[in-house]
Amino acid sequence: MRTICDACESAAAIVFCAADEAALCGACDEKVHLCNKLAGRHVRVGLANPSDVPRCDICENAPGNMQFPGYKPGK
Repeated sequence: MRTICDACESAAAIVFCAADEAALCGACDEKVHLCNKLAGRHVRVGLANPSDVPRCDICENAPGNMQFPGYKPGK
C-alpha cells in the first residue's frame, strides 16, 4: 500500500515526520525541513517499500504493524 504525501497530496510519501505529524514525499520534505534550522532538526523516519516491511512476529506471513505515536491517517 502506498502512502500519499500529506503536503502535496499527489506524490508517494517516503518519510514520516513525527513533529509535523505528516508523511512527506522527497520534494515536500526538502521544502518543509530546509526552511529553517529548527525544522531541519526534526527527526524523520523512512517509509519502507511494501516488499521491505517486516513480517508479523506471530504468523510470520502478514506485514507487521508499524505504529507512529500521534500519527492520524487521513489527516
